[in-house]
Amino acid sequence: VKWFDKLSPSLLEELGKLMDIERYSSNRIVFEEGATADKMYIVLKGSVGIFKRKAPSILMQEAAAASGGSGGDDGKDGKGAPDLAREQFLAEFSSQSKYPWFGEAALAGGGDGTSHTAPPRGGTAFTFEPTHLLTLRAGAEGKRLLEALPEFARMLNVGAKAYKVTNQLNGTEAGQFRRASK
Repeated sequence: VKWFDKLSPSLLEELGKLMDIERYSSNRIVFEEGATADKMYIVLKGSVGIFKRKAPSILMQEAAAASGGSGGDDGKDGKGAPDLAREQFLAEFSSQSKYPWFGEAALAGGGDGTSHTAPPRGGTAFTFEPTHLLTLRAGAEGKRLLEALPEFARMLNVGAKAYKVTNQLNGTEAGQFRRASK
């Protein structure tokens, strides 16, 4: 991961002790919108898309325009893939992205992984191909990362402020994403 290239070997080793690796096959959900944000993810291999459910009013307008009906399924195609008729694509993350991580709201929000303090996921994360992710749990591990990488902590704080303003403007509390550039 390019972003970590500038870190010292000793810091990389310390961070490695804090993180786990999760492996996913293609077309798998990593987490769903509304779930507790208890960890952040760093893409080592593969790619992940973030999708957000469309507002019911938008779905009703689209359904009325298309056929006058709203359907009746759960917004998934049976394989777990996002139904683009019901979900909006927000961002894609890969190891080559400028910012190869997602789910950082779990750390920026001060979440300790419990439903009382951790923010809800603002979207669904879905793998496009076989994917390997480094994971970092909120709480003590996340706090150690932020202490070891103050530059990263500053970026998260700036992002958290931007999320808050965006959420206030669009009337939601769960739009916590950063658009990644490839």
